[in-house]
Amino acid sequence: MSALRSTYLGFMTRSVVSFFVGIILARILGPKPFGQLAAASLVFGLANQVADAGFGSALVQAKELREVQIRFAFTIQLLIGLTMTIAVICFAPYVALLFHDPALPGIMRIIAPLFVLQAFGQTSTGLLKRKLWFSKIQKAQVSSSILGFLIVGVPAAFCGAGVWSLVAAQLVQSLSYSAQVYASVRHSALPTLSGPGLSLLRFGTAITACNIVNWSITNLDNTVVGRVFGSTSLGLYSRAFDLANVPAAGIVSTCQQVLFASCCRAGGRLDTMRRAYLSCLSAVAIIILPMFWSMAACSSTIVLGVCGPKWAAAAPLFRPFALAVTLHALMALAGPILGAANYVKRELRAQIVSLFFAALVFGVLVRYSATAVAWGVLFAYGIRFCVATLPTLRLLALGWIDVFRVLGGPVAMATVTAGVAFATDCLGTHYAVQPAWRLALLTVVGASTVFLMLGVFGHRLLASQLVSFLTPATVTLPRVLAQRLEHIAKKQALRSDLLKSKCAPQSIVAWEG
Repeated sequence: MSALRSTYLGFMTRSVVSFFVGIILARILGPKPFGQLAAASLVFGLANQVADAGFGSALVQAKELREVQIRFAFTIQLLIGLTMTIAVICFAPYVALLFHDPALPGIMRIIAPLFVLQAFGQTSTGLLKRKLWFSKIQKAQVSSSILGFLIVGVPAAFCGAGVWSLVAAQLVQSLSYSAQVYASVRHSALPTLSGPGLSLLRFGTAITACNIVNWSITNLDNTVVGRVFGSTSLGLYSRAFDLANVPAAGIVSTCQQVLFASCCRAGGRLDTMRRAYLSCLSAVAIIILPMFWSMAACSSTIVLGVCGPKWAAAAPLFRPFALAVTLHALMALAGPILGAANYVKRELRAQIVSLFFAALVFGVLVRYSATAVAWGVLFAYGIRFCVATLPTLRLLALGWIDVFRVLGGPVAMATVTAGVAFATDCLGTHYAVQPAWRLALLTVVGASTVFLMLGVFGHRLLASQLVSFLTPATVTLPRVLAQRLEHIAKKQALRSDLLKSKCAPQSIVAWEG
């Protein structure tokens, strides 16, 4: 709970900063610079999956960790970072041919040292996660984001630097983050390729393969859109996706990291991991579903209110993305369970099947339009949720009925909240309220609807696993929330006792009376 609390506090701070900085940069730069950086990011994103070599997860999962293993992980990550930097510099012209943009080679060669900068912080990040010191990670992420994008990126964009403002911001952010995490948990930088580190490499290889497949599913649509429709369309497409995915990914990745580290500490106790999975699934759903279903219902207002009229063409893309990220968020909680139990190969097989279906869907829909590909993302993520969740359910001896029981309350909340938000948006549009003011009104109305439903029907909407998980932490919550949570727990306990008494034989009930 302390790890979750500090991690989400950092995430919220970082999200607020990123949200306002993103608005400023989007309004200054327009779609094309974002499309150029998105094209470069496709290459860097794939290379990053290899650069980490899975050591970030291996350092957390290992039962015992020696200094020589830490040095081995650092050495391999640094060597891979150097190799990736040289490879990107050499092959940059071929990427420009793929996306039909002659400016890409220069951008990629300047940003290529990013791999070396990141390598210096990857081992320290893994060690911080192993110790559940997520507060230090969050402090480094928040401060480095402010330094890179707010202090460097925004002034550079105002001065007319264009896409180079985004490149400079990314480099400064990575350098600052790596320096801070290394200062938090220093380890020996003396290189070694000694044998004891090979055990980490074996686990890390499976994690790397799984990460590459996951990355391919997430970015395959960007590749085909950039290839077929060009940088400007890719800028609209990637910005619409990021507008939905970045907040969702922040919520889920935070929970993923803590869930993985905590389940590694559980020592293979499936009953503990089962409760943790259902609790996290319920918590993520109660946050994600109402928010993003409402955003999908009011997609035009969200895009125009956040990014401005230059991005109006991104509104049709945003609706399917807002729906798709909810499925991705729920699916993403299955991976940490399999990784903690050392069943990464099961997840890998499931993700390969998902990749096959995604490639088939995108290959057909790219012939029509970028909007058709966006709706294909929703379909592909639906298949991915089913295929990737199944191995985790089998491991934990759970059924789909258990998942649907946990998700029932959040789905009901999301349906009502999305309906209220859509009606409010239609009313604001009818009276010609400006998009920015409609967005503010939707935020207030949506949040009020969620809190009202939780206040009145919380004992029915919240899963019992989540309530039992949160109840011990009431001493750290504000008094109003703690009292409400205790009230919900009592009502759920009374309801459970009533159901048990109805299912018991009448003679036993009479005897107990």
